[in-house]
Amino acid sequence: MSATRSCLRHPLILAALAAASLLLIGVVPARAAATPCASRQLAATFSLTPGSQGAGQVGYTLTITNSGPGGCTLAGTPALRLLGVHGRGLPSSVRTYPGGAYVVALAAGQWAQAAATFTPDIAAANEPGNRCEPVAQALRLSLPDAAGALVAPMDPTMVCQHGRMAISRLKAVPRTAPCRAGSLAGAFTAVGPPYAGGVIYALTLTNRGALACVVQGTPRLALLSAAGHAIPTRVQAPVSYPYVIAPGRRATLDANAFTARGAGEPSNGACEPVARYLVVSLPEAGGSLRTAVSPARSLCHRGLLAVSGLFLNG
Repeated sequence: MSATRSCLRHPLILAALAAASLLLIGVVPARAAATPCASRQLAATFSLTPGSQGAGQVGYTLTITNSGPGGCTLAGTPALRLLGVHGRGLPSSVRTYPGGAYVVALAAGQWAQAAATFTPDIAAANEPGNRCEPVAQALRLSLPDAAGALVAPMDPTMVCQHGRMAISRLKAVPRTAPCRAGSLAGAFTAVGPPYAGGVIYALTLTNRGALACVVQGTPRLALLSAAGHAIPTRVQAPVSYPYVIAPGRRATLDANAFTARGAGEPSNGACEPVARYLVVSLPEAGGSLRTAVSPARSLCHRGLLAVSGLFLNG
């Protein structure tokens, strides 16, 4: 056996020879280039973080979802601008923490989130008339590298201090399977007795499965009578965002209902038939579950339920 044939059988020598031949002909293996996210493949929301109000501050959650067919990356920090009615730009002074460049990789269907804080009701001394800015209706995101812009609907609010807002870096959330009705247990229970013509119920969803799951938006709610007949139900919900429920954990949605009659409702007797059950229909074809209304009650304002977003509760 010749020395040349012996060398060619050794795998390390073969690899070295291959690399040398590529250099000789001027070809260098290239890394797979990451595809920047374009605005057309993204969807965004800017929603009130439940329970975040206090001490003149409030928290909002920015969610950016890759709704395209393939993966992409967000590099750097999107420029953010608050928008008022008719898309009119409002004063915006946004600080990202921590600063510096970063890259977020999003697979198809994956999303990233960032936490924002600002004051909705404490005006700066030099704001006109010591009043806050006009109500913000949306948030415009201008992506780096001329990748376009997208508008995120938001829960309307004033952003005082000339639109000053602090927002964390975007962080990709691991891909999670949607919650299915079979893996959740539900309860719909009054938090306390009626007060000032209203009552608060808490809808609790407990993940009984072995894996985390995600509720992609506000579930649809429908009240039923004892016989299972539909009762008028109207749901007033905030801008929703994906919410992950870990195994054995529960998430809660507060629902403000009315016990005092609204305009046009009869002055004698109950407003609506007594609600004894609540049907919860999950997004993304997750099915539905039925739970008892505890205590059962006749609700007014044509079954209006003003609900919060989901929040962690144990």
